[in-house]
Amino acid sequence: MNMLNKPLKPYYSLEKVADRLNRAGDGEIVNAEDILLLAKNDQIQLSLLCDEQLILLNTKYATAIDINWPDVCDSYDINNLVNFDIYEPGEISNLFEELETKAWLSCDAPTNQPFSDALFATNKPFATPFQSIDVTGECSVLSPNSHPLNESAGENIKFFGTGWTLSTSDIGLSTKSLTVVDINDEQYYVCRVLKNNPLSKGMNFINRKNEKTPITHLYCALGMDSFEASDYVVTNEEIVSFEQKYIHNQLDKNSTGVGDKIPVQKQREGKLVILKEEHGADKLKSFGRVKVWAMLSKYDQHLFIPGHKSTNGTLKEFFREQKLITL
Repeated sequence: MNMLNKPLKPYYSLEKVADRLNRAGDGEIVNAEDILLLAKNDQIQLSLLCDEQLILLNTKYATAIDINWPDVCDSYDINNLVNFDIYEPGEISNLFEELETKAWLSCDAPTNQPFSDALFATNKPFATPFQSIDVTGECSVLSPNSHPLNESAGENIKFFGTGWTLSTSDIGLSTKSLTVVDINDEQYYVCRVLKNNPLSKGMNFINRKNEKTPITHLYCALGMDSFEASDYVVTNEEIVSFEQKYIHNQLDKNSTGVGDKIPVQKQREGKLVILKEEHGADKLKSFGRVKVWAMLSKYDQHLFIPGHKSTNGTLKEFFREQKLITL
């Protein structure tokens, strides 16, 4: 095992974390899948990387969508539902699959306020904790105008290039488990950016003139099972916490072994890493070598014999060889 320097970046990809822990440990952790397994066992905490691949949608402006699929869809007779002057048959097939397997949200941002109020900008990547919530209750319902159950008034839209109605239902929809993040006392759904989204091509909302009606957008919301390994990162604080709990403790246990015993200098540096993380480098520098040595002796009097003066050879050699702090 090797003692590593404190991580400097705010967060690291799962592959980078696996590589670091592999070098610090005994080779048991080798790839991102191992990090995911540690997270599943609550041994390490993952964060979500919010970047240009994700959209954060304020829950105050978002509504889950249910789609009233006509019975004819069961036999794939969709000639009256899709405008094939706009869509290719293969394109529709893929789109139907997306609509059936993914959760969708509609977002109404009033025209008299910035749409940025509904979205949190992710143009500068950052890491944040996340959680899953169950969404139930009122929802938006998409129904083709030809649907026999389409009796309620709603907003006329073009969906798949044909006439549909978007209405509100208080009956409730089947429970959807969606991922949210908390930022600045606001909660946001996590949605995936869909480039060249076929939905937008054949979708057109018909707003009445001179009326400030909401402009509706559709978003693909993500549940916990929708993420890929590249969506996750581990913060530097979590890496330090994991190493202190699992790797430093293992170093301490191995220090009593024989044959493959860790060099004393490495053992001492491991204790200095912990002390530096507790007090900070600047504060330790103000203490000086003798006081820092005395503080380290409280961790292990066998490694740091109490009472050493600055002229002691062991003390001088230790601080000269270590590269963690300048004293």
